Amino acid sequence: MLEVQKDKLPKVTAIVAAYNVEYYIEETLDSLVNQTYPNLEILVIDDGSSDDTLNLVNYYASKYSQIKVMTQQNSGIARTRNKGIMVANGKYITFVDGDDVVPKNAYEKMVESLLISDSDMVSGFVKHINSTHTYPAGMFKVAIKDTVRQTNIRQHPELVYETTVWNKMYRRDFLIDHNIFFPEDRAFAEDIPFTMMAHMTARTVDIISNTVYFWRIRDRGDVSATQDRANLDFFDQRIEMLLLARNIILSKSETDNVLKSFDFKLFDHDLNIYLQMFENRSESFLLKFHQRIVRLVRQVGEASIKTMPLNKQIYYFAFLTLISQHIGDTSIEDWTKHLLN
Repeated sequence: MLEVQKDKLPKVTAIVAAYNVEYYIEETLDSLVNQTYPNLEILVIDDGSSDDTLNLVNYYASKYSQIKVMTQQNSGIARTRNKGIMVANGKYITFVDGDDVVPKNAYEKMVESLLISDSDMVSGFVKHINSTHTYPAGMFKVAIKDTVRQTNIRQHPELVYETTVWNKMYRRDFLIDHNIFFPEDRAFAEDIPFTMMAHMTARTVDIISNTVYFWRIRDRGDVSATQDRANLDFFDQRIEMLLLARNIILSKSETDNVLKSFDFKLFDHDLNIYLQMFENRSESFLLKFHQRIVRLVRQVGEASIKTMPLNKQIYYFAFLTLISQHIGDTSIEDWTKHLLN
Protein backbone atom coordinates (compact mmCIF):
# COMPACT_ATOMS: atom_id res chain seq x y z
CA MET A 1 0.00 0.00 0.00
CA LEU A 2 1.36 3.41 -0.96
CA GLU A 3 1.27 5.51 2.21
CA VAL A 4 1.95 8.87 0.54
CA GLN A 5 -0.20 11.95 0.06
CA LYS A 6 -1.88 12.13 -3.33
CA ASP A 7 -0.04 15.29 -4.45
CA LYS A 8 3.31 13.65 -3.70
CA LEU A 9 2.62 10.57 -5.80
CA PRO A 10 3.65 10.65 -9.48
CA LYS A 11 0.78 11.20 -11.90
CA VAL A 12 -0.24 8.25 -14.07
CA THR A 13 -2.01 8.76 -17.39
CA ALA A 14 -4.21 5.91 -18.63
CA ILE A 15 -4.59 6.34 -22.40
CA VAL A 16 -7.92 4.82 -23.44
CA ALA A 17 -8.43 4.12 -27.14
CA ALA A 18 -12.18 4.08 -27.80
CA TYR A 19 -13.77 3.10 -31.10
CA ASN A 20 -17.33 1.74 -31.39
CA VAL A 21 -17.32 0.14 -27.95
CA GLU A 22 -20.72 1.29 -26.68
CA TYR A 23 -21.40 -2.15 -25.16
CA TYR A 24 -18.21 -2.12 -23.08
CA ILE A 25 -16.91 1.41 -22.46
CA GLU A 26 -18.92 1.96 -19.28
CA GLU A 27 -17.41 -1.09 -17.62
CA THR A 28 -13.96 0.05 -18.76
CA LEU A 29 -14.39 3.54 -17.32
CA ASP A 30 -15.92 2.21 -14.10
CA SER A 31 -12.80 0.13 -13.56
CA LEU A 32 -10.60 3.19 -14.07
CA VAL A 33 -12.44 5.71 -11.91
CA ASN A 34 -12.44 3.15 -9.09
CA GLN A 35 -8.69 2.57 -9.11
CA THR A 36 -7.08 2.63 -5.67
CA TYR A 37 -4.21 4.71 -7.06
CA PRO A 38 -5.30 8.33 -6.45
CA ASN A 39 -3.21 10.46 -8.82
CA LEU A 40 -4.67 9.22 -12.09
CA GLU A 41 -5.43 11.06 -15.32
CA ILE A 42 -7.80 9.16 -17.62
CA LEU A 43 -7.32 10.32 -21.20
CA VAL A 44 -10.04 8.94 -23.47
CA ILE A 45 -9.46 9.41 -27.20
CA ASP A 46 -12.50 8.64 -29.31
CA ASP A 47 -11.32 7.53 -32.74
CA GLY A 48 -14.35 8.63 -34.75
CA SER A 49 -16.89 6.23 -33.26
CA SER A 50 -20.15 5.90 -35.19
CA ASP A 51 -22.13 4.43 -32.29
CA ASP A 52 -22.95 5.85 -28.86
CA THR A 53 -19.40 5.57 -27.47
CA LEU A 54 -18.63 9.30 -27.44
CA ASN A 55 -21.90 10.20 -25.70
CA LEU A 56 -21.17 7.68 -22.97
CA VAL A 57 -17.61 8.93 -22.56
CA ASN A 58 -18.77 12.55 -22.31
CA TYR A 59 -21.30 11.56 -19.66
CA TYR A 60 -18.55 9.98 -17.56
CA ALA A 61 -16.33 13.04 -18.07
CA SER A 62 -19.12 15.23 -16.70
CA LYS A 63 -19.17 13.13 -13.53
CA TYR A 64 -15.45 12.52 -12.97
CA SER A 65 -12.91 15.33 -13.18
CA GLN A 66 -9.96 13.00 -13.85
CA ILE A 67 -11.44 12.00 -17.22
CA LYS A 68 -10.34 14.09 -20.19
CA VAL A 69 -11.86 13.49 -23.62
CA MET A 70 -10.30 14.02 -27.03
CA THR A 71 -11.93 13.31 -30.38
CA GLN A 72 -10.54 12.76 -33.85
CA GLN A 73 -11.54 11.42 -37.23
CA ASN A 74 -10.97 7.69 -37.50
CA SER A 75 -7.19 7.31 -37.66
CA GLY A 76 -6.50 3.86 -36.22
CA ILE A 77 -5.34 2.69 -32.83
CA ALA A 78 -1.64 3.37 -33.45
CA ARG A 79 -2.14 7.07 -34.14
CA THR A 80 -4.58 7.25 -31.24
CA ARG A 81 -2.05 5.85 -28.79
CA ASN A 82 0.79 7.98 -30.19
CA LYS A 83 -1.32 11.10 -29.69
CA GLY A 84 -1.94 9.98 -26.13
CA ILE A 85 1.78 9.60 -25.45
CA MET A 86 2.43 13.14 -26.66
CA VAL A 87 -0.33 14.89 -24.69
CA ALA A 88 -0.25 12.82 -21.48
CA ASN A 89 0.59 14.72 -18.30
CA GLY A 90 1.67 11.68 -16.31
CA LYS A 91 5.20 10.68 -15.35
CA TYR A 92 4.00 7.17 -16.06
CA ILE A 93 1.64 6.09 -18.82
CA THR A 94 -0.37 2.98 -19.49
CA PHE A 95 -2.76 1.92 -22.22
CA VAL A 96 -6.31 0.61 -22.11
CA ASP A 97 -8.52 -0.70 -24.90
CA GLY A 98 -12.09 0.57 -24.67
CA ASP A 99 -13.61 -2.90 -24.24
CA ASP A 100 -11.31 -4.19 -21.49
CA VAL A 101 -11.24 -3.90 -17.69
CA VAL A 102 -8.49 -2.93 -15.23
CA PRO A 103 -8.44 -4.58 -11.77
CA LYS A 104 -9.04 -2.14 -8.94
CA ASN A 105 -5.51 -2.11 -7.49
CA ALA A 106 -3.56 -2.61 -10.73
CA TYR A 107 -2.07 0.84 -11.04
CA GLU A 108 -1.22 1.04 -7.35
CA LYS A 109 0.75 -2.21 -7.61
CA MET A 110 2.55 -1.09 -10.78
CA VAL A 111 3.55 2.33 -9.43
CA GLU A 112 4.66 0.74 -6.18
CA SER A 113 7.01 -1.54 -8.09
CA LEU A 114 8.44 1.29 -10.21
CA LEU A 115 9.04 3.49 -7.16
CA ILE A 116 10.99 0.67 -5.54
CA SER A 117 13.05 -0.24 -8.62
CA ASP A 118 13.27 2.92 -10.74
CA SER A 119 12.87 0.65 -13.78
CA ASP A 120 11.74 2.00 -17.15
CA MET A 121 8.62 -0.18 -17.24
CA VAL A 122 6.70 -2.86 -15.41
CA SER A 123 4.67 -5.80 -16.77
CA GLY A 124 1.93 -7.66 -14.94
CA PHE A 125 -0.21 -10.76 -15.37
CA VAL A 126 -3.30 -10.84 -17.60
CA LYS A 127 -6.56 -12.75 -17.44
CA HIS A 128 -9.22 -13.09 -20.12
CA ILE A 129 -12.73 -11.89 -19.41
CA ASN A 130 -16.00 -12.63 -21.18
CA SER A 131 -19.65 -12.20 -20.28
CA THR A 132 -19.59 -14.99 -17.68
CA HIS A 133 -16.15 -15.48 -16.13
CA THR A 134 -12.41 -14.73 -16.06
CA TYR A 135 -9.52 -17.12 -16.70
CA PRO A 136 -5.72 -16.87 -17.14
CA ALA A 137 -4.45 -15.85 -20.58
CA GLY A 138 -2.19 -18.59 -21.88
CA MET A 139 0.74 -16.48 -23.12
CA PHE A 140 1.14 -14.83 -19.74
CA LYS A 141 1.34 -18.14 -17.91
CA VAL A 142 4.58 -18.63 -19.86
CA ALA A 143 5.91 -15.08 -19.55
CA ILE A 144 4.98 -14.02 -16.02
CA LYS A 145 5.36 -16.60 -13.28
CA ASP A 146 6.92 -14.67 -10.40
CA THR A 147 7.65 -11.12 -9.30
CA VAL A 148 11.14 -10.02 -10.37
CA ARG A 149 12.39 -6.44 -10.27
CA GLN A 150 15.23 -4.72 -12.14
CA THR A 151 15.61 -7.40 -14.77
CA ASN A 152 15.39 -7.39 -18.58
CA ILE A 153 14.38 -9.51 -21.54
CA ARG A 154 17.93 -10.81 -22.03
CA GLN A 155 17.83 -12.34 -18.56
CA HIS A 156 14.20 -13.46 -19.02
CA PRO A 157 13.72 -14.23 -22.75
CA GLU A 158 10.33 -15.76 -21.97
CA LEU A 159 9.09 -12.16 -22.01
CA VAL A 160 8.81 -12.49 -25.79
CA TYR A 161 5.48 -14.16 -25.01
CA GLU A 162 3.97 -10.94 -23.64
CA THR A 163 3.93 -8.46 -26.51
CA THR A 164 0.80 -6.58 -25.47
CA VAL A 165 0.97 -2.96 -24.32
CA TRP A 166 -1.89 -2.65 -21.84
CA ASN A 167 -0.48 -4.91 -19.09
CA LYS A 168 2.43 -2.50 -18.70
CA MET A 169 3.26 0.88 -17.24
CA TYR A 170 6.03 2.95 -18.80
CA ARG A 171 7.99 6.01 -17.83
CA ARG A 172 6.79 8.54 -20.39
CA ASP A 173 10.21 10.18 -20.79
CA PHE A 174 11.73 6.76 -21.51
CA LEU A 175 9.41 6.28 -24.49
CA ILE A 176 9.92 9.80 -25.85
CA ASP A 177 13.70 9.93 -25.30
CA HIS A 178 14.12 6.68 -27.22
CA ASN A 179 11.53 7.52 -29.88
CA ILE A 180 9.40 4.50 -29.05
CA PHE A 181 6.07 4.94 -30.81
CA PHE A 182 3.55 2.72 -32.59
CA PRO A 183 3.92 2.14 -36.36
CA GLU A 184 1.05 4.18 -37.77
CA ASP A 185 0.59 2.58 -41.17
CA ARG A 186 -0.87 -0.64 -39.81
CA ALA A 187 -4.17 -1.26 -38.02
CA PHE A 188 -3.42 -4.62 -36.41
CA ALA A 189 -0.70 -6.10 -34.15
CA GLU A 190 1.00 -2.71 -33.87
CA ASP A 191 1.76 -3.37 -30.20
CA ILE A 192 4.23 -6.17 -31.04
CA PRO A 193 7.13 -4.01 -32.37
CA PHE A 194 6.35 -1.27 -29.82
CA THR A 195 6.65 -3.70 -26.93
CA MET A 196 9.75 -5.35 -28.34
CA MET A 197 11.49 -2.00 -28.81
CA ALA A 198 10.63 -1.08 -25.23
CA HIS A 199 11.92 -4.39 -23.88
CA MET A 200 15.12 -4.30 -25.92
CA THR A 201 15.85 -0.66 -25.02
CA ALA A 202 14.96 -0.56 -21.32
CA ARG A 203 17.72 -0.42 -18.72
CA THR A 204 15.65 -2.61 -16.45
CA VAL A 205 12.06 -3.80 -16.31
CA ASP A 206 9.93 -5.16 -13.49
CA ILE A 207 7.75 -8.26 -13.69
CA ILE A 208 4.93 -8.55 -11.17
CA SER A 209 2.71 -11.59 -10.75
CA ASN A 210 -0.36 -9.50 -9.83
CA THR A 211 -3.19 -9.53 -12.35
CA VAL A 212 -3.18 -6.01 -13.81
CA TYR A 213 -5.49 -6.38 -16.82
CA PHE A 214 -8.62 -8.21 -17.93
CA TRP A 215 -8.46 -8.79 -21.70
CA ARG A 216 -11.94 -9.22 -23.12
CA ILE A 217 -12.89 -12.08 -25.39
CA ARG A 218 -16.05 -10.82 -27.04
CA ASP A 219 -18.88 -13.33 -27.04
CA ARG A 220 -21.79 -11.10 -28.06
CA GLY A 221 -21.30 -11.60 -31.79
CA ASP A 222 -19.09 -8.53 -32.32
CA VAL A 223 -15.71 -10.20 -32.81
CA SER A 224 -12.61 -8.06 -32.33
CA ALA A 225 -9.77 -7.98 -34.87
CA THR A 226 -7.62 -10.09 -32.55
CA GLN A 227 -10.26 -12.83 -32.54
CA ASP A 228 -10.74 -12.85 -36.34
CA ARG A 229 -8.57 -15.74 -37.57
CA ALA A 230 -10.14 -15.94 -41.04
CA ASN A 231 -8.94 -12.55 -42.25
CA LEU A 232 -5.76 -12.96 -44.28
CA ASP A 233 -5.17 -9.21 -44.29
CA PHE A 234 -4.98 -9.29 -40.49
CA PHE A 235 -2.70 -12.32 -40.69
CA ASP A 236 -0.40 -10.52 -43.13
CA GLN A 237 -0.25 -7.47 -40.87
CA ARG A 238 0.48 -9.63 -37.85
CA ILE A 239 3.34 -11.37 -39.63
CA GLU A 240 4.70 -8.04 -40.83
CA MET A 241 4.69 -6.69 -37.28
CA LEU A 242 6.30 -9.87 -35.96
CA LEU A 243 9.08 -9.59 -38.52
CA LEU A 244 9.55 -5.93 -37.61
CA ALA A 245 9.91 -6.97 -33.98
CA ARG A 246 12.37 -9.68 -35.02
CA ASN A 247 14.47 -7.09 -36.87
CA ILE A 248 14.51 -4.96 -33.72
CA ILE A 249 15.99 -7.91 -31.83
CA LEU A 250 18.58 -8.44 -34.58
CA SER A 251 19.59 -4.76 -34.43
CA LYS A 252 20.52 -4.99 -30.72
CA SER A 253 23.50 -6.57 -29.02
CA GLU A 254 23.64 -9.76 -26.95
CA THR A 255 20.32 -11.07 -28.18
CA ASP A 256 20.97 -14.67 -29.25
CA ASN A 257 18.80 -16.13 -26.49
CA VAL A 258 16.04 -13.57 -27.12
CA LEU A 259 16.01 -14.32 -30.85
CA LYS A 260 15.89 -18.06 -30.21
CA SER A 261 12.93 -17.64 -27.86
CA PHE A 262 11.18 -15.25 -30.26
CA ASP A 263 11.50 -17.61 -33.23
CA PHE A 264 10.25 -20.53 -31.16
CA LYS A 265 7.26 -18.48 -30.01
CA LEU A 266 6.56 -17.44 -33.62
CA PHE A 267 5.86 -21.05 -34.59
CA ASP A 268 4.68 -22.33 -31.22
CA HIS A 269 2.07 -19.61 -30.71
CA ASP A 270 1.65 -16.93 -33.38
CA LEU A 271 1.25 -19.30 -36.31
CA ASN A 272 -0.17 -22.17 -34.32
CA ILE A 273 -3.30 -20.23 -33.37
CA TYR A 274 -4.07 -19.92 -37.08
CA LEU A 275 -3.19 -23.53 -37.89
CA GLN A 276 -5.85 -24.61 -35.41
CA MET A 277 -8.59 -22.76 -37.31
CA PHE A 278 -8.67 -24.72 -40.56
CA GLU A 279 -11.95 -26.55 -40.15
CA ASN A 280 -14.44 -25.53 -42.85
CA ARG A 281 -11.90 -23.26 -44.57
CA SER A 282 -12.11 -23.06 -48.35
CA GLU A 283 -9.49 -24.57 -50.63
CA SER A 284 -8.61 -21.07 -51.83
CA PHE A 285 -7.99 -19.90 -48.25
CA LEU A 286 -5.81 -22.91 -47.43
CA LEU A 287 -3.68 -22.44 -50.53
CA LYS A 288 -3.13 -18.75 -49.81
CA PHE A 289 -2.30 -19.49 -46.20
CA HIS A 290 0.10 -22.24 -47.26
CA GLN A 291 2.00 -19.81 -49.48
CA ARG A 292 2.41 -17.44 -46.56
CA ILE A 293 3.67 -20.15 -44.19
CA VAL A 294 6.21 -21.40 -46.73
CA ARG A 295 7.46 -17.87 -47.33
CA LEU A 296 7.78 -17.20 -43.62
CA VAL A 297 9.62 -20.43 -42.80
CA ARG A 298 12.08 -19.76 -45.60
CA GLN A 299 12.64 -16.24 -44.29
CA VAL A 300 13.02 -17.06 -40.60
CA GLY A 301 14.58 -20.51 -40.96
CA GLU A 302 13.47 -23.97 -39.99
CA ALA A 303 15.53 -24.48 -36.84
CA SER A 304 12.75 -23.41 -34.48
CA ILE A 305 10.29 -25.93 -35.90
CA LYS A 306 12.76 -28.70 -35.14
CA THR A 307 12.89 -27.69 -31.47
CA MET A 308 9.11 -27.84 -31.02
CA PRO A 309 7.27 -30.77 -29.42
CA LEU A 310 6.95 -33.66 -31.84
CA ASN A 311 3.17 -33.35 -32.19
CA LYS A 312 3.52 -29.75 -33.40
CA GLN A 313 6.36 -30.66 -35.76
CA ILE A 314 4.09 -33.29 -37.29
CA TYR A 315 1.27 -30.76 -37.56
CA TYR A 316 3.43 -28.34 -39.53
CA PHE A 317 4.87 -31.14 -41.64
CA ALA A 318 1.44 -32.55 -42.46
CA PHE A 319 -0.03 -29.16 -43.39
CA LEU A 320 2.88 -28.10 -45.58
CA THR A 321 3.28 -31.48 -47.26
CA LEU A 322 -0.39 -32.22 -47.94
CA ILE A 323 -1.04 -28.83 -49.51
CA SER A 324 2.15 -29.15 -51.56
CA GLN A 325 0.99 -32.50 -52.87
CA HIS A 326 -2.40 -31.02 -53.67
CA ILE A 327 -0.97 -28.22 -55.79
CA GLY A 328 1.65 -30.51 -57.34
CA ASP A 329 4.66 -28.45 -56.30
CA THR A 330 7.31 -31.12 -55.76
CA SER A 331 9.99 -28.57 -54.86
CA ILE A 332 7.97 -27.45 -51.85
CA GLU A 333 7.06 -31.04 -51.01
CA ASP A 334 10.73 -32.06 -51.01
CA TRP A 335 11.61 -29.02 -48.93
CA THR A 336 8.94 -29.70 -46.30
CA LYS A 337 10.12 -33.30 -45.99
CA HIS A 338 13.57 -31.89 -45.31
CA LEU A 339 12.23 -29.97 -42.29
CA LEU A 340 12.03 -33.07 -40.12
CA ASN A 341 15.19 -34.80 -41.33
